[in-house]
Amino acid sequence: MDHGVLLPEREVSGLVVARIGRVEATTATTLPWVVLDGAGRLITPASEFLRELLACGNTPASCRSYAFDLLRWFRFLAAVDVEWCRATRVDVRDFVLWLRTCHNPARDRRRPDAPTPGSLNVRTGKPYLRSGYAPATINHAVSVLAAFYDHHLQTGQGPVVSPVPPQSRDGRRLEAHHNPLEPFRLHRRGAYRQKQADREPRAVPDNVVEDLFTSLGCHRDRALFSMFLSSGARAAEMLGMTIGDLHPGEGRIYVQTKGLGGAKEACPASPEAFAWLTLYLGELAQDGHRPAPSEPVWWTLRGPTRPLTYTALTIIETGTDSYRLASTRARAEESAKAG
Repeated sequence: MDHGVLLPEREVSGLVVARIGRVEATTATTLPWVVLDGAGRLITPASEFLRELLACGNTPASCRSYAFDLLRWFRFLAAVDVEWCRATRVDVRDFVLWLRTCHNPARDRRRPDAPTPGSLNVRTGKPYLRSGYAPATINHAVSVLAAFYDHHLQTGQGPVVSPVPPQSRDGRRLEAHHNPLEPFRLHRRGAYRQKQADREPRAVPDNVVEDLFTSLGCHRDRALFSMFLSSGARAAEMLGMTIGDLHPGEGRIYVQTKGLGGAKEACPASPEAFAWLTLYLGELAQDGHRPAPSEPVWWTLRGPTRPLTYTALTIIETGTDSYRLASTRARAEESAKAG
């Protein structure tokens, strides 16, 4: 880089980026998600890139994730009045600086007693998410922009030179031909890639597990909690599990993970989890519902019987947290009175 060249300065710490446009689902199998601008018009360069992404074997979930990163980028370009095909390295730099300093609307807390963003949970030792964008989110956004402009560079529709600096000096992907039997070599981070701390594995304290399990009020929630704890599956993976995916004789469950193109992966499950699952399915059968092998495992308990959704699972977790908090406060008040 020529240090004698002065790059234009732009103050981004107070930049207001309007939340215009949206990512919208479609019924087309070749383009499941599209990016719309503030007027509701289709952003064609984003659609062409997402279609290419899907053709390369990526899942619709990956297309959705990339679409939101592109939406954030086009919002920023609209705020600084720059066309996408005329963006330069300076614009990418300012975009990264803006992400480092702006507020992440996804971190807004609705409850008045919610923990302070970035604070540490004294019981579990797990830090709460901070109010801004995490380094991993910024790095993902830079990677999406690099792929977006590389695609349009190949098709001849974008700028002559990609505004995103390459991740390595020679422009190739780092460790592209790495021998899995050898350790990874240390290398410099690419420009605008944020430093990410190495997170060490943490164990959930036994008293926290006991308190959570005690606060659960039905066999379904106990089975869910036990399955989560023993298998390590994600919420979407657990909710997508069917009766045919349960293999108690093998001590395994099969879930559809994000990166295997629809293939299901085996996860271990404890005998206690299968025991609670048996009690839950027994209660479900007493209520007149016996799910078929192709039907979901988890169902609602109130109202018409229907599959449990991600939103409902979040409500269950929130209710558990509220119950635990109320129990902790009650025990503290009792101890204070006794003292």
